[in-house]
Amino acid sequence: MKLKYLEISGFKSFRDKVVLDFAAGVSAVVGPNGCGKSNVVDAIRWVMGEQRIKSLRGAKMEDVIFNGSQEAAPVGMAEISMILAADGVTFPDPYTACSELTVTRRLFRDGESEYAVNGVTCRLLDVREFFLGTGVGARTYSIIEQNSVASLVEAKPEERRQFIEEAAGISKYKTRKESALRKLEATKQNILRLNDILREVKSQLNAVSRQAKRAEQYRDLKAAIREDEIAAALYAYIELCEKHTNLAQQQEAWERRESELKASLASCETLLAAAKLEVVTQESERSQYQEKIYQLRTSIQVKEKGVEFSKGRIADINARKERLGEEIRQLKARHEELLRERERITVLQQVLDGDIAQAQDHTKDVEGKVSEIKRELSSRQQHLEENKVQLIDIAAEKSRLNNNYGHLVRVIDDLGRKRERNNKDIGDHRQGVLRLEERLKELAASLNEDLERLGQLRSSKATAAEEWENARTELQEVEGMIDSLKEDLNSRSSRFTSLKELHDGYVWCNEATRSIMMAQETKGLQGVARDQVIGLVAEQIRVPQAYETAVEAVLGDKLQYVVVRSHEAGVQAIDYLKEAAVGRSSFVPLQVRHAAQRTANAEHLRETERLIDRIEVAESFRGIAEYLLGDVLLIPNLRNGLDLWNRNGFRGTFVTPDGDMISPQGVLTGGRNGKGDRSLLKNKREMEALEAGIRDLSTALQEEGMRKKRLVSLAARGEEDLNSLTSDIHAVELQCNSHKKDVERYQEELKRIRQTLKILEFNSENLDEEDQQAREKLKNGQEDLEGQKKLEAAIQETLAVLQEKVGQLRRGLEDRDRELTAEKVRQASLAEKQKSAVRSFERINTEIDILTEKIRESMEDSLTSKSQVEEIQGAVAREELQLADLYKSFAEMEGLLAEKKDLYALAEASLKDWESKSREEKEKSDQIIKQGRDLETVAREISYQMDSLSRMIAEKYGIVLHEQAGDVQRINDEDMKVMQERLVKNRQLLDAFGEVNLLAISEYDQLKERLDFLTSQARDLDASVQTLEQTIAKINRVSRQRFAETFDAVRVCFREMFSRIFPGGKGELHLTDESDLLETGVDIDIQIPGKRPQNISLLSGGEKSLAAIALILAIIMYRPTPFLVLDEVDAALDDANVDLFAKIIKEIAANSQVILITHNKRTMEVAENLFGVTMQKQGISAVVSVSLN
Repeated sequence: MKLKYLEISGFKSFRDKVVLDFAAGVSAVVGPNGCGKSNVVDAIRWVMGEQRIKSLRGAKMEDVIFNGSQEAAPVGMAEISMILAADGVTFPDPYTACSELTVTRRLFRDGESEYAVNGVTCRLLDVREFFLGTGVGARTYSIIEQNSVASLVEAKPEERRQFIEEAAGISKYKTRKESALRKLEATKQNILRLNDILREVKSQLNAVSRQAKRAEQYRDLKAAIREDEIAAALYAYIELCEKHTNLAQQQEAWERRESELKASLASCETLLAAAKLEVVTQESERSQYQEKIYQLRTSIQVKEKGVEFSKGRIADINARKERLGEEIRQLKARHEELLRERERITVLQQVLDGDIAQAQDHTKDVEGKVSEIKRELSSRQQHLEENKVQLIDIAAEKSRLNNNYGHLVRVIDDLGRKRERNNKDIGDHRQGVLRLEERLKELAASLNEDLERLGQLRSSKATAAEEWENARTELQEVEGMIDSLKEDLNSRSSRFTSLKELHDGYVWCNEATRSIMMAQETKGLQGVARDQVIGLVAEQIRVPQAYETAVEAVLGDKLQYVVVRSHEAGVQAIDYLKEAAVGRSSFVPLQVRHAAQRTANAEHLRETERLIDRIEVAESFRGIAEYLLGDVLLIPNLRNGLDLWNRNGFRGTFVTPDGDMISPQGVLTGGRNGKGDRSLLKNKREMEALEAGIRDLSTALQEEGMRKKRLVSLAARGEEDLNSLTSDIHAVELQCNSHKKDVERYQEELKRIRQTLKILEFNSENLDEEDQQAREKLKNGQEDLEGQKKLEAAIQETLAVLQEKVGQLRRGLEDRDRELTAEKVRQASLAEKQKSAVRSFERINTEIDILTEKIRESMEDSLTSKSQVEEIQGAVAREELQLADLYKSFAEMEGLLAEKKDLYALAEASLKDWESKSREEKEKSDQIIKQGRDLETVAREISYQMDSLSRMIAEKYGIVLHEQAGDVQRINDEDMKVMQERLVKNRQLLDAFGEVNLLAISEYDQLKERLDFLTSQARDLDASVQTLEQTIAKINRVSRQRFAETFDAVRVCFREMFSRIFPGGKGELHLTDESDLLETGVDIDIQIPGKRPQNISLLSGGEKSLAAIALILAIIMYRPTPFLVLDEVDAALDDANVDLFAKIIKEIAANSQVILITHNKRTMEVAENLFGVTMQKQGISAVVSVSLN
């Protein structure tokens, strides 16, 4: 297997796609610093599955994507493909049949990563397993970088072991072993959980089995109750049926009686209805007469009001007639004055009219002659010029019309063809618009749905990302808190356990006391009841920290006194010590006798205080405490105590907080223990504090553990949701972009077609208009041409006559102009006088017309008033006649109404008689109906009881009573009573049965089935554990064998290679633990020629590099790698060692493909292919390859 190609795109400084064609032998990658040479090594390591971002010289995985430069924008994806050739060696399964294999890795800027083998998407695990055991990989000896050369020599023995394992080909076994161990652990956990479930299921099965037996008893009891209830229901049903039959016969008799009463009541009601009808008829006629009288009264009132109103109008009209007569007399007087004035002006106008008429006639004659001459002259001249111009225009127009005619014929033909073609294009484009609009509607609807969904997904993703990030942050905080709590808890628990062991073992006591207490806690003291031994004095008191030293100094060994309930118990305990011969001890009874209380109330002792007042003791122990500490006083220091002791009075013990004492006899005791031993009371206090702290920490740790579980679940669920949302958003974005492009494309096409359609429609309208205009022009042109020809001949004849007549008219015109001027001056003077007279005449005529109109209107009003008075007087006379007739009719109607009232009273009395008879018949009918209803109610109640009984039995037991009733035989009363008593007893037993799980029987069957299934699963898991353990044992056996063989071979190769690189030197590999070949590390012993053996860390940089190269080459000599990548490993070597390094590389190239990254020209000379990495554009790497062969 060899590396054939390496395709890099968007990775680090390689923005554009670069293909490196690696041939067999040695290939060198060269170039200046910072141009991206080492990025080639990072690319090889990355595509083989490297996940450690520090190994790729980055801070986060997205750093491997090209991030842009001054001349180029960032890219969104990094992709590397490694093409491997089999080269006579088969690939691992399942690629054994392939001659070439492509491994691809992609990383997107949003964090998504993809792996593929031969274009098929796979997992990172698949890529790693492919390279396991081949000698190449992201973390094997096949890729060595400059910064890892020296660290390889200085690495821990366990880290060096990995290179030997890779050479031995057991790395894949190690991976499988780890997987098997995980499976084994998971299987064991499953077994534990399964055993717990089995115990739980067995417990449930035992409980359910009892419930199942109880359920069967309950079921039998229910069956007995069912049979008795059905029988009782059948007998009750039969009795109800018999009652129902008897009631039916009674109802038939009642129905016959009811029919007779109904017939009698119907006859009575018929006569009553006739009486009611007569009353209603009389009432109706009476109402009609009353209505007529009301109408007559209303008509009389209306007529009276009308007569009164007409008389008032006559008075008003007569007054108005008198006013109009006075106005007419005044208007006639003024009218006569105006007539006389108008006659005077008329005479004056007649005189002026005669003079003006004479002057005007003469002037008109002259002007008429002049005008006639001018008109005729002008007409003749104009006519002459027009004829000349017209003659020229006619000639030009004839030529133009001839040309126009031919042009219009051609235009009409062209327009017809254009219109036909244009109409066809319009139809095609309209169909296209409809299709595009329909498609756009579909796309717009889809796009809106996608955009709405995209917005929802992005909002959900932002929320999910924020929640996930918060959960991760909170989880990290919780994990840190848990680690801190665990560390603190372990520390405290360890300390508490140590102190507890010391305390419970009574190590601090003498042997006798320890023997007593241990025996008391285990089997008890022989002859001494357990409750007689209470404990030690130290266990009965609680001492504040400030007084622990003072109490221990005062009590000393007394802290080990054993507290007993009585002297007898102490004697028996001493007998036990004597028999056991384990030493001596002291026993203090609860009822101890102590000396009389020594007073401490002396004046000079007021500055002191009793030590017993500063400690806590149980009330039952108070006497012993008084005996031990009752005469002990606290003092600030010894000097103060000595001063008090020297005074007479108190004969007790003085003690300082530091434990210095003055005995009653004056003996001084004090000092400090320099060994740092902890005191008994201090240990006891610390144990109590530790126990409380442990409880608090355990509670806090449990709470944080629950919180961590919740956060882990929340983070995992959040990450799954985030990945799902990211995938959905990516898919929806692609769909949206596709729809947007389709919409834009269709919109542009629709816009173009609509514009074209508008142009075509506009062209169509223009063509129609042009065709119509052309045809009209053609027709008009033909007519114009014929007319022009005729007109040309007529004008030529007229032109000669006109020229002769114009000369005669010019001479006559000059004579008439002089005569006309004199006559116009005279006429102007007469015209001014006439205007003044006319204005006066018009004013008078206007005023006369106004007065005449007013006189006429007044006279008309007067005549109208007279006729109105006559009409109103006639109407009043007629109204009075009608009013007399109405009075007469009103009197007649009142008489008729009195007669109708009498008839109505007679009909009403007859109606009351028939109503009384009808009520009597109805009361009889109601009694019969009530009896019938009572029978019907009883029958209905019996039917309801039958239906209820039938429905209850049908719902409860699914039996139809009326079908079973025919087959039932009647039983006597005693049998019925026995059955009823049995039913009551069974019901009482059922009520006293308590709660019963009727599903217990089916639950028992299910649990039994589940128990059998779980038992078989447990057997399968046990078999799986055995298989996994056998597999692990086999892997361990193979791993030990291969590791031992490979280590021995590599050790020999290392000796040879080291002595070759360092002539005269010694290099040795050895195992740190030969007894454990699975975990042992590999150590190196090196002796440089001319030097003593020394620590590897003291070697120079070049020596470290050469030693590391020796180790790597030794491994390769034993197990050649398909390809070896060396990144500037010769940087620390001098020229002599570079030559040696180059020579060895040539030897290795015979079996392995070598890729060098170097700055050294001597190393470049070994290469058969050179790849130059440059940056033609700033920040973007490019590759130039040269084959030296």
